[in-house]
Amino acid sequence: MVVRTGEHGDFTRLVLRLPDGADWNVVPGVGTVTVGVSGPSVTFDLSQAFQRIDRSRIADLTDVGNGSLEIELACRCEADSFLVDTNLLVLDLSEAEDAPLPEPQSREVQVQPPEPSSTGSVSPLVADLSKVRVGLAAGIGPGRQTDPLLPKMRRPADALDRQTQPIATEDAEPANNVPQLGEQIAGDLATAATQGLLSPSIQTVQLRTEQRGTVDSIPPDAGSLSTDSADLARQLVAGVTNATHETLRGGRVSIGADTCVPDRKLDIAHWSEPDSEPAVVMSKHRSALFGEFDRIDKAALRSYARSLLHYGFGAEAKVILEMGEGNPDPLLISLSYLVDGRPDPGRFFAGQENCAGAAALWAILSNPNLGSGAHLETDMILQAFEALPKHLKEYLGPLLAERLTGAGFADAARDVYVRLERAFGLESDRIALGRANMDLQDGNLDDAAARLKPLSETGTSLTPEAIQARISLAEAQNAPLPDRIVELAEAYASEYRDTEQGAGLWHAHIRSLLQNGAFDQAFNALHDARGIPDDIQSETRELAFHQLLTRAEDLTFLKHALAADDTHGGESGVTNDTLLGIARRLVDLGMADVALDQLDLVAGQGEDRAIRVIRAAALMDLDKPEEAEIQLIGLRGEDVEIMRAEARRQMGDHVFAEKMFREVGAEDAATTSAWLSGNWEEMANGSDSVMNEAARMLQQAGTSMDDNDVTLQAAEDIFAESESSRDTIRTLLETTRLAPDT
Repeated sequence: MVVRTGEHGDFTRLVLRLPDGADWNVVPGVGTVTVGVSGPSVTFDLSQAFQRIDRSRIADLTDVGNGSLEIELACRCEADSFLVDTNLLVLDLSEAEDAPLPEPQSREVQVQPPEPSSTGSVSPLVADLSKVRVGLAAGIGPGRQTDPLLPKMRRPADALDRQTQPIATEDAEPANNVPQLGEQIAGDLATAATQGLLSPSIQTVQLRTEQRGTVDSIPPDAGSLSTDSADLARQLVAGVTNATHETLRGGRVSIGADTCVPDRKLDIAHWSEPDSEPAVVMSKHRSALFGEFDRIDKAALRSYARSLLHYGFGAEAKVILEMGEGNPDPLLISLSYLVDGRPDPGRFFAGQENCAGAAALWAILSNPNLGSGAHLETDMILQAFEALPKHLKEYLGPLLAERLTGAGFADAARDVYVRLERAFGLESDRIALGRANMDLQDGNLDDAAARLKPLSETGTSLTPEAIQARISLAEAQNAPLPDRIVELAEAYASEYRDTEQGAGLWHAHIRSLLQNGAFDQAFNALHDARGIPDDIQSETRELAFHQLLTRAEDLTFLKHALAADDTHGGESGVTNDTLLGIARRLVDLGMADVALDQLDLVAGQGEDRAIRVIRAAALMDLDKPEEAEIQLIGLRGEDVEIMRAEARRQMGDHVFAEKMFREVGAEDAATTSAWLSGNWEEMANGSDSVMNEAARMLQQAGTSMDDNDVTLQAAEDIFAESESSRDTIRTLLETTRLAPDT
């Protein structure tokens, strides 16, 4: 039988293909697990056993005969065994707090040194390198020795070996053992230096003289790093505020306030009995809640809450946790929100997005505004997601993919959908909706449309979300929506009005009307905002007025922009930019007085440049150029200079207006001001416009003819000049003709 193995994150898997009809058993022992397979001729092929695993959990494998395989453990591990397809035996070894610790064993086998050669005997170094060590510290050559540059830590006489100390349970209070904590920190520093993460540096340490908590005061002349280990331990701990410690994981050293929740506290997949009916499990835990004198059993309550979280009953778990005395476990309370897809108001996982473990997964799920600057260990996050129960993966997978996409990890988000599709064997509606949203963000509008069309029209539980995505698609395409989608959006907005989805569907309904240009219906729906949160109302109102400003016809714009019951300022949510746009359009429509009233609604009047420019334009439209110029005092810019020149033109200062128009390159306006100022000489030197031609005509002296000396040539010249003057005047009159409706 070939023994195959593989690493799976928090457990190591061993797989055997059993002969047909063979019986098997798994017998745990102290530091070992024995697998027995019936049959006298059963042997085990161990050639491939350690190709894909290290020896962190399985120290060694031995075929002890009689169909028995002995697994020597290198950890506090428990074995979980089960069959797949009737003849595939699977054994999963994972660390457990209550598993017995294997007795440390180490023995040396002296390999016979080679015969001395004719050139001399074998050196002691070569002989030492020939030693073979087996057991937990297996290897070839001398054992690991302490680097002389690193601090030497002597263990206290009454301290137990760290390998034989029981692992603290989650509910246990942390031990206040300062020397051991300092020793643990220094030990991990040494491990980090050994792995090349740190370089040793010998230097004098200035010790602290003040007392910190229960740490003994240290004399100022206590010496350098070579001091006694107990003093060194106190120094290390005294230099760390709120010292907490996690052992070396994944090549990382954590010293100080490590906020990452350990993976063992987030093993939600094992918080309920495997292959059990949820109703049976819930009944069992409920019956165990109350102990003697009807008091709540804390352990049973915690176990019940964990089972509820395992099955995705977050709200129910929160209620159960609040039944106990004292403050409930904040970790479980946070998970009670997250398994339901809701944000955690306590923000328990805040700042843990960068953790190298399952905590990062839950931190992402708890943060809807992750942003693109996050640094995420996506491989670890996907591994933690893969370890979730299947029903939680189905519900939380699209939400995780959405968060990853928003943070800029689109490839990891696609990997989530691939894993979901592989787990369920098909592209479910939820997976299709998630991929459609990704296509929308990536600009693949055709692919998004192909997925969203059936989802938004078939009437499933996902149809409301699909309709919102379909509206976003129409906005991206700048295309109208089918009437059917607008009707469905209205129907769902009405049906879900008093639910958590109601506000979003109300907003989507108004967006669909605005996209189709149905401004009357959109503003009627906007006024019916019963039960809609204020922030959603403000966002929708801003969108409606922005669309009205940029897309509506003049009459429709005036109808809703000037409606008596539409107060745009204050707490309505309409931004200053939109209000200024409305005022500017009113000025362009010749309603300057109404535009001035609109400007009074803008918050932060003061020295706002945009307000002053629009106010100056309105005042000039009302024939108040002096007041308009006052508004422009101190402002700079080409638009301001043009307005200032126009104000001077209205005041009759055409010479100054001409100069300013020419400075900003407005030649036509400069020519008009020069004409009005009577500056014929300047105009005669201008371009070939009709006004310049007329100025040249005025500047030229006509042909004169003496009455006593009349010649035919002089008469022809006078006739030609008069004809040219007549054509110039005719063209000038035609150019300056006023339109009939002006």
